[in-house]
Amino acid sequence: MFTGLTEQIIAGKYYLVDAGYPLKTGYLKPYPETRYHLSDFVRGSRPVQGRHEHFNKAHSSLRGVIERTFGVWKKKMAHFKQNAAVHLQETTLHCPCNNGLT
Repeated sequence: MFTGLTEQIIAGKYYLVDAGYPLKTGYLKPYPETRYHLSDFVRGSRPVQGRHEHFNKAHSSLRGVIERTFGVWKKKMAHFKQNAAVHLQETTLHCPCNNGLT
């Protein structure tokens, strides 16, 4: 857990966090007790139902993109391999997708 992260939240910015984080302004965490993992939404299962499931599916998908991106960076940059704690001032990932949420 990051100590003092709440003091670093910039107005108008949002942080994709997992279910372990508290619900605070600027944190986007999945809805509890609602399907979340992409494997829960495989073909043959019931279709996505409701706004909470749509949000959780999009959240899970974006989190996977972020984790894969950091994995690629770690492979390409020795600096990331050697340092367990990486301090970035701001990382912006642009996701040009329309997930149907309005």
